[in-house]
Formats: sequence, C-alpha cells, structure tokens
Amino acid sequence: MFVTIKQFQTEFIEHATNTQNLFNALTDESLDQRITEDHRSLGELALHIIASYNFIGLLGLSTPTFELDEARLSAEYIQAEYNKMINAVLRAVVTEWKDKTLKKKVSIMGDELQNGAALRFIINHSIHHCGQMTVLMRQAGLRIPGLYGPTSDDWVEQGETPPI
Repeated sequence: MFVTIKQFQTEFIEHATNTQNLFNALTDESLDQRITEDHRSLGELALHIIASYNFIGLLGLSTPTFELDEARLSAEYIQAEYNKMINAVLRAVVTEWKDKTLKKKVSIMGDELQNGAALRFIINHSIHHCGQMTVLMRQAGLRIPGLYGPTSDDWVEQGETPPI
C-alpha cells in the first residue's frame, strides 16, 4: 500500500517507463501472437493493461476513459494510448490527492480498500500482464527489454553468460 503520493509517484513512473519500453518493442505483426486460441493475444493483453487504468475513475479521480478504436489498432496506437493514459493517471493522483487521501476507504466491487492499496493493486495487475506479454513477445521473435532486471539477451550482449 502506498502511504505517500511521492512514494506512488516514484514507483509508478518506474513501472510506467518499463511498461512503455515493453510496448515500444511491439510490432503490428506481433499483436496477434497467442499461446492458444482461447487466450488473449499479445495485442489484447496490451489493450487490457491500458483499459485497466479506467479503474482509477472508481477512486474518484478525473482521468479519461480508454475506449478502443479498432480502426486505429496498431503497435503505434497501443504505445500512444498507454502513454496518454499513464500521464493522465499520474497527473490526477499528484494534483487531486494528498497523502491523507491514500488512507481514505473506497468500496470497489464489494470490497473496501484504502486508496493507497487500490493504487498498489493497479500496478501489480499491470506487472502481472506485462509478464504474460514477455512470453508472447519471445514467441513472436521480439527482443524483450529488461523490465526489473536484465534479460538473457542483455547478458549475452554484454558478453556474459546469463545466470541460472
């Protein structure tokens, strides 16, 4: 749970930068990559991450609602929409809330959470799906950027053997 706006801001910027780097590695050709037909594609996972930030509205923050424009669907569209959404979320939290607001409880889908815990949930949810995306990206032949540490590609490029 976040207890200060600064704490959230610092972690959110790090996570958003990592995720933007992941999205920047997508190609139009890779968006249909799936593990199986009945699971989300790589593009659908990326869109799900963006759409999950609509949850912020349930916390009383004024952010835009992401609505998919299928006519524009491309890697570039995903990258731009993610950037737009994360900037709006960060701006809303930093300008509309104070540290004490993070302790305020809100009822969401039948559960009562503090705002700071809800923000933690949103980041964890995104991290979960970013992990899924890396598997599909590898299957699609894309180079995966290091998110929370170097990838095996990073190690090899540095002339080292990836650790076990």
